[in-house]
Amino acid sequence: MGLTGTFAVQAYGAGNQYQWSRNGSPISGATSATYTTPATTFSDSGAIFTVAITNSSGSITSNPASLTVTARAPKPGDLRFQQVDAASTINGYTVASAAYGTVVGCPAPGGGGLSLSFPAATGTAFFLGNNLCSDQFSPFALPAGVTGLGTAYSGVATQSYQDVLNAPPSYFGFPGPSDPGSVITSLNLLPAYNSAALAFIHSDTSSGFDRTQYIVPASGLQALATQEGLSGRVLTAVSYDGTQATVFSYGWTGDPSAVYEALVVFATLDTVTAQAETLAANGYIITATGCTQAADGSGVILVGTRVQGDTMPRPFLVGDELAGTVDAVFAQGYATVAVVNKFQSNSALVLKNYLGER
Repeated sequence: MGLTGTFAVQAYGAGNQYQWSRNGSPISGATSATYTTPATTFSDSGAIFTVAITNSSGSITSNPASLTVTARAPKPGDLRFQQVDAASTINGYTVASAAYGTVVGCPAPGGGGLSLSFPAATGTAFFLGNNLCSDQFSPFALPAGVTGLGTAYSGVATQSYQDVLNAPPSYFGFPGPSDPGSVITSLNLLPAYNSAALAFIHSDTSSGFDRTQYIVPASGLQALATQEGLSGRVLTAVSYDGTQATVFSYGWTGDPSAVYEALVVFATLDTVTAQAETLAANGYIITATGCTQAADGSGVILVGTRVQGDTMPRPFLVGDELAGTVDAVFAQGYATVAVVNKFQSNSALVLKNYLGER
């Protein structure tokens, strides 16, 4: 939705003249071998197009072709929507490299002081899990021909958290999380462990993102998400301790007129995949995730965001790593919007799903 559709016909003959019709009615000015629609809306889905071709020998009408309008794509360069329908994902992508693998950050007293940069890459949000290794994420290499994006991770002691938020470019090797071309995609604050971790994505070509941080009780998270959406802002990262949430919200000068609807869902590791699929079926893109890492798998949060009124379902695909189906998510261009990582009490991994949206 919001993009144009183009139809083309090939006819053999001399002096051909063309007239395109929509649902049987001629379209004014549509008199060439191709026809491009105006920017599409929901109501355009299912429209039938034909073209009549005439020359000195007579006239013939093409077979009909239908137009299908799918859910609206985020505007190019919008870093707030986990790269859904972005150039970095839409034509397929892969894990960044064997050397990168999955970043595993298991909070320990003092925070560990681990910072990693992945130029020419994007990445998942922190995995949703129950083994207290709550700062895990996977970086993805940029496809051929795509440039200008990088992602980074930092896990530090609580007292160093603000320093990381305001880190200069030299800290990560490219502009840090406070740069207007950066958006924080994950946050995990654990004061009991004297630990804080975040991940962010940076663009060399897209800028104008402004960040606000909130601390609210869990019961107030939906009201905050609604308020921010109505102001054209998107929640992109949530740290949740079971009672309150620390949240990052972003506006963007590249799309100042959009108004959003946001839905906050509380789930468990056993229900979160189904909840995410329901959000996608109602047109939401999952823009923020968080969890308490509780041993029983409770305390999971999903934040879904859609342009106000855009209820058209979004394609959704689950890649099960234990069943060997994860590559389908990457290869088919589904952006990874969440990763579910569940362990049994004996530390055996029993569930690892990559949740993809388009």
